[in-house]
Amino acid sequence: MEVYLIHKLIDFNKLQQGGEQTMKGKTLKHKPYLKFKGALAERGLVQKDIAKLLNLSPVTINQKINGTLDFSFSEIEVICTHLDISSEIFRAMKVATNSN
Repeated sequence: MEVYLIHKLIDFNKLQQGGEQTMKGKTLKHKPYLKFKGALAERGLVQKDIAKLLNLSPVTINQKINGTLDFSFSEIEVICTHLDISSEIFRAMKVATNSN
């Protein structure tokens, strides 16, 4: 399966096989939060709105949503409370890294 995110091809088959994946040269810590992106779209919100909510830069929010940084538990709690969504939406499989 292939999905385009931010003009960068992410090969999820490679992730499932334990291959290291990068986005714009940064190693992914987790798969992108696609369900969270969908929840934002359903509510007419954009990443910039979440950045304001958490007092973070839009770039940082983008990195957290797309897998190069992790959300903290307190950030997830604020988002879930504000948007009235379950924290389950943030369940993500960690990206396997090569131990070579």
